[in-house]
This record gives sequence, C-alpha cells and structure tokens, in this order.
Amino acid sequence: MAAEATQLTTPGKPSTLSAGSATHSYPQELGSVSQPNAVQFFIQARSTSKVATEARSANAGSSKMKEQQDNFDKDYTKENRVKGEEAKIAAGGAGALAGLIGVTAASSKIFSADASALGVGLMSAGAVAATGALAATLTTNTSLVRLLANIQLYVPASIMTSYSANWEEAELGIAGVLGSGRMNIADLMELPEYVARGAIGAAANLPKEIGGSGDFASLIEGTSKKVNNPYKEQLFKSMGFRKFSFNYAFAPRNEKELSEVQAIISLFKYHMHPEKSKGELFLVYPSEFSIEFWSLNSSGTMERNPQLPRVSSCVLTSAKVTYGPDGNFNTFIDNGAATEYGLELQFTELETMTADRIDEGF
Repeated sequence: MAAEATQLTTPGKPSTLSAGSATHSYPQELGSVSQPNAVQFFIQARSTSKVATEARSANAGSSKMKEQQDNFDKDYTKENRVKGEEAKIAAGGAGALAGLIGVTAASSKIFSADASALGVGLMSAGAVAATGALAATLTTNTSLVRLLANIQLYVPASIMTSYSANWEEAELGIAGVLGSGRMNIADLMELPEYVARGAIGAAANLPKEIGGSGDFASLIEGTSKKVNNPYKEQLFKSMGFRKFSFNYAFAPRNEKELSEVQAIISLFKYHMHPEKSKGELFLVYPSEFSIEFWSLNSSGTMERNPQLPRVSSCVLTSAKVTYGPDGNFNTFIDNGAATEYGLELQFTELETMTADRIDEGF
C-alpha cells in the first residue's frame, strides 16, 4: 500500500439508516474511460420497515425520490409474482375460504342436531363473511419503497446468466397410444395380450404372501422377449429462478475509498436481513434489490447497457465477507481497518420468467 494509505484516520462507522440518500461507489474512477462499465444495485425496502419509514420522513417531498419510485413501479407492476399490495385481498379470500371449509366440515353435526337447512345456510354465510372480513381487517398491505441509497460497483471479470426449465419424466403406458395419435388395428390386436400380461403380473405377488415365490410377469417377458412400451414423455413443470453471482475484491487506496467500501458492505448485510415487527411477533421480509448494468456512452455519461440482459427484482441470498482475501490479514496503522476485503454476493430473482418477459429483454 502507498504510504498515505497507512496513515488513514479512523472512519466513522457507516450508518445504514442515516445515509439514506447517498450513492456509494467503488472504485473512485468508476464511470470514467478507465472504468466504463458498472453494476448498479438499487434497494427497495418494505413500507412497514424502519428504514423505509425513516427514508420517507427524511425525503418527504423529494422529487428525486418520487422519480426513482416511479421508475421502479413501472417495472414492478409487470412482474409475474404475488405482491404485498394484495395482502388484504388475499387474506380476506383465504379467510373466507377457511371459514367455508370449517363450516362445511361441521355441517353434518349441525344437521344431526335437527337444525333447519335454512338455519345452517345462514350460519355458514355469516361465518364465511365474518372470517373473511376479520382476516382482511387484521392484515396490512405492504408496498416496496425505493431508497435513495444505492450502490455502484465495477463489473466483475464476467457476467453469466443461467436459465433452467424443470421437466419431469412420466410413463403414460397404454394411454400413450391414444396420445400419440397412432392407434390402429395392430394396436387393437395386441391389446388383449397387453391387458393379460398386466393381470398376470399383478397376480404374481399373491404366492409371496403365503410363503411362495414366482415372478410370472418376468417369465412371460423373458420367453416372449417383449416388454411393455412405457411411452415415456417429458412433462413441463416450471421454470427455475435465475441466480446472479458477483465476486469483488476491494483494496481501498485512501480514506474515501475505505469509507465507501465499509458502507457498501454494511448496506448489503443490513438489507439481506429481516427486521423485527413492533411487537416482535413477526419478522418483516428483507429488502429487495434491482440490478442494472450500466456503460459509458459516446457522450461521456453513464446509461443502462441495452446489450446485456435485464434483471428482475432479486433478494440477496448469500453474502460472504473476507477480511484479507489474499491470505494475509493486514490493517491500516492507527486505524485497525483491513487493507483488503473480499465480497461474494449471490442474488436470486423473485419472478418466474415467461416468454413475454424474455421478449422484453430479460
């Protein structure tokens, strides 16, 4: 390290909440010709969280915060996933359904007590309405608040996007003949043998229960040299969630870069963890992240890079901080802060990708 780097004064501990309007970046020359590519991490906190409440209070009437929120909402409304703004509707519907199931399950006992059908119907309707209304009343809608605090980092050595589709093997058996569209007279002629072999195979287990043994199905298969066509197919089940990994090495060269690195690490750690609710009976979901790739354009300003895939809302599922990643732990004189840091981040996308979203650039 340079001599000036060893004489850093002790920086103040990064305050995740009070630095709500700061943009933290590394390295200092990010966005210049020498560092033309960047990854921008925007943070969305739950509206019921402490950090979101403080951010809205500190930036009340801020046109910048409104602009950032509008930009986020424009993309967020298109996301293919359940949303916190629908909590009351979901709770009301689920509560009503639970009430209906409960009353229906108990209706046989009500009837056995000689209650009239009309009385049971009224009781059921009243219970369903009350249960649904109570569930909706006790549930709070939550939205996402985009904070002005954001993180800008250099692009790691490579960017990899992985797409995975979940398919499952299934044996259709004789039903596969119908699905293939090739049912003909030859198939009909073989059908009696197919059914008979199945019946013999099922009966072959009977002797085992009385102490005997004999696999008649295998005998028939071995002598006929034929096996039932399983008509195997691959059935689509779902799409896997995309994951994005970023590995960073920080070697702050001056006090400003050290302060930025510590604030960046603090923000990532804070926003991947949940908050406790006021009564501490619940844990409030951690914040979400929006990830964008930016590049320096010909006019010398940074803008989103349209050549790289877009990333939907993510959560930070893994963060590993290494102090002295090269195997040697060194600190600044009169400071105690590490001279080098390693940061490994893994994000998981929250939205199930569909063809229309891929067509939009994801």
